[in-house]
Amino acid sequence: MRKKIVFLPYDMDTAIGINNEGALVFSYNLEDTDQTEGGADVFNGQQSVLWKNMRAAFFDEMKAMYQSLRSTGALSYDKVERMFEEHQGKWPEAIFNEDAWFKYLAPLVEKGNASYLSMLQGSKAEQRKWWLYNRFRYIDSKYNAGDALSDVITVRGYAKADITVEPYADVYASIKYGSYLVQSRSARNTKTTLPCPLDNVNDTEIYIYSASQLADVGDLSGLKVGYADFSKAVKLQALKIGDASSSYSNGNLTELYLGNNELLRTIDIRNCPMLSQAVDISGCSNIEHVFFDGTAITALDLPKGGIIKTLHLPGTITNLTVIGHPGITDFVLPSVSQISTLRLENNGTALDSMAIIHQLNASSRVRVIGFAWPVEDEDEITDMLDVLDTMRGLNENGGNEEKAQMLGTFVIDTVSGAVLLDVKNRYSDISVSYTHVNSLCYFYNWDGTELLYTAESSDGANVEYEGNTPGKPDTESQTFSFAGWSRIMGSDIVQDDAMRTVIEDRTLYPVFTAAVRTFTVRYYSDNVLLQSITDVPYGTEAPYTGAAPTKRGVSDPTEYDFIGWDLSAAFVRSDMDIHAEFNYTGYTYRHIIEGTIEGTYVNNRVESISSYALSNMSKIVALQLDNLKEIPDHGISDCPKLKRVSCASATKILGNGLGGNPVLTEVDLPKVTELASSVFRGSGIKTLTLPELTSLSQYSLQYLKDLEEINFPKLITVQQLAASGCTSLKRLNFPNTLTSLGHSCFSNCTAIEEIEIPKNVTSIDTYAFSGNTSLKKVTIRSNKIGYFAGNVFNNCAALLDIYVPWAEGAVGGAPWGATNATIHYNGEGME
Repeated sequence: MRKKIVFLPYDMDTAIGINNEGALVFSYNLEDTDQTEGGADVFNGQQSVLWKNMRAAFFDEMKAMYQSLRSTGALSYDKVERMFEEHQGKWPEAIFNEDAWFKYLAPLVEKGNASYLSMLQGSKAEQRKWWLYNRFRYIDSKYNAGDALSDVITVRGYAKADITVEPYADVYASIKYGSYLVQSRSARNTKTTLPCPLDNVNDTEIYIYSASQLADVGDLSGLKVGYADFSKAVKLQALKIGDASSSYSNGNLTELYLGNNELLRTIDIRNCPMLSQAVDISGCSNIEHVFFDGTAITALDLPKGGIIKTLHLPGTITNLTVIGHPGITDFVLPSVSQISTLRLENNGTALDSMAIIHQLNASSRVRVIGFAWPVEDEDEITDMLDVLDTMRGLNENGGNEEKAQMLGTFVIDTVSGAVLLDVKNRYSDISVSYTHVNSLCYFYNWDGTELLYTAESSDGANVEYEGNTPGKPDTESQTFSFAGWSRIMGSDIVQDDAMRTVIEDRTLYPVFTAAVRTFTVRYYSDNVLLQSITDVPYGTEAPYTGAAPTKRGVSDPTEYDFIGWDLSAAFVRSDMDIHAEFNYTGYTYRHIIEGTIEGTYVNNRVESISSYALSNMSKIVALQLDNLKEIPDHGISDCPKLKRVSCASATKILGNGLGGNPVLTEVDLPKVTELASSVFRGSGIKTLTLPELTSLSQYSLQYLKDLEEINFPKLITVQQLAASGCTSLKRLNFPNTLTSLGHSCFSNCTAIEEIEIPKNVTSIDTYAFSGNTSLKKVTIRSNKIGYFAGNVFNNCAALLDIYVPWAEGAVGGAPWGATNATIHYNGEGME
């Protein structure tokens, strides 16, 4: 038979606060002179004559010794508790469990004896922490030492008055009037008056110790307080510094601090006319009654959401902000003439926000959420909207908005659709609750220039159109037939509910079904018809499918090579006659250069051209050379009508290769890997996509005033001044392959508002984004940057936020020339 042997320490049930039977009967406030309710001494030996004599003779010395131990840190709650923890931590929980079984549970289970169960309390660690913590607070209050010295209410008194305190916990109530300390042992929830020993109180400092242990400090109005700091009194439930009596006035109070007191229910500062600061009670989350009548405060920072019932404010308030207090029933504000900021959100009807707004000065900042304003007629609604139009607004973070921010409802019996529409157009977050509505539905022609018919609706009934059938002029590509109505002018989708449930005044526009026009394309060789293609839809292709053309009317057609057609049928928009083009020896580009060809020119055989070969073409609109390997210097330049260029095989464009083409907007260059300077000089390109480009060379895109967006998915480096001065450039679309940004590469691009630097960038050179006056936000994803010039964002006055993934100081030079910007480190706020 196996047995378990466990060595149990003696009295493992012993703990602070228990009697000899293990019951928790001794509180932290007991002293060596106290007795139990039955008249027994609390401490054995407390009747010792020696101890009595020591207590009487050396009280001051014991007090001084305790004060010294606490002030030097030799004795503290943390140290004592740690010693208990270290000692008790040597015993595993299993020992406590075995001790509990042997002493308390086994007698019950084995013998039916339950008399020891009251001692079954485990390690008592948490009880010990509670007892020790409060014991230190208690003894600190007795000897005016330790935490009690810093846990203090500070006021400056200007009149003699006694102070009555009510402790939240058992302490020695202690007040220092000037240099005189007055103390009294006090029990929780029991009022104790500490009389003022001074004959004259005039700007006298008064300290009320153990502030966090007090539930009430009584009526302080008699002191005529000048300065008051209650930030440490976190368990106060009421605070009275002023008085409601018409005969009372305290002209001394100028500073008041309350801190975060979650238990405070009532604050009374009435008739203290010199208190003119903005007072913060936002941390007093359970405040119910607030009295600041007769003060001169400019703002009162209240809790956002709470149970305020009474709110009395003076007419000096400049910022009235009340958020989430639906229980307010008693609201007093004698005047709103000083208010410049009004923020009322989801409060009770006692705050008449409509009446307040009517009295505000123009340009006041207004944000009112959750209102329900009853009105008698439409004029009240219109008048209110007119008043709101004179105001500014503020957003949920307190930032300025151009117009008042309103969310709520007008409540009215009968309203017109015109007013409903007016409310919706002017303040889209204001709704109208009504019983009856009378509305009009206006039917306009296709471009909104002519009213065709007006229908009336009551209480949201459907309407019918009884006018003439609308029409729309045919275009080059389409003919139109009427299909129905839409709220959107120019829409091609009929809204089935367009004439249903007309509540607010409504404007409708006709929708038309479009039919594509068709055309005939004829191919000729020297006026000989080779092929005719009929019923070609507008905008589609009609490619030639007949036999290869040969030159007509010459003695030897073999001397002429067919090189293409004088027009392209890739985008048919009218009846077309297309003629074959032939090449005679030494004669390759004569028709183009002499300007005899207009429209689109296609030649997918030529592989190279010389500089200026296709310059100054006066009639060419589109050019397709998809076998050309390189566009040389001024190769396709200065063509006044050239809009589209396709060079599907070209890998390089030399200086001004496509420059001087003012209406060029479309380029197809899928294989270009290298650009020289000013390749698109003076073009009208808005969006530039180069799928294979890896390096954006210096000056290559400089001063392209119409360029709005670039897409280079394989870009690695951007050289100096590559795209500077592109004043319409908005979207950069940097790929993750990008590693470096050169000197002034995107400087003076005044339309860019936001930049994102991808994760592999290692270098950003001087003035890379300087002079970008619209730039507001920069997000840097890379944590590899080794060189970040100090003036990258010079003259970017609108730049307010720069988000970086590294810690503060990791990359020098912040904010890199952006004098107004805030740097958000460690990715904080980064999307």
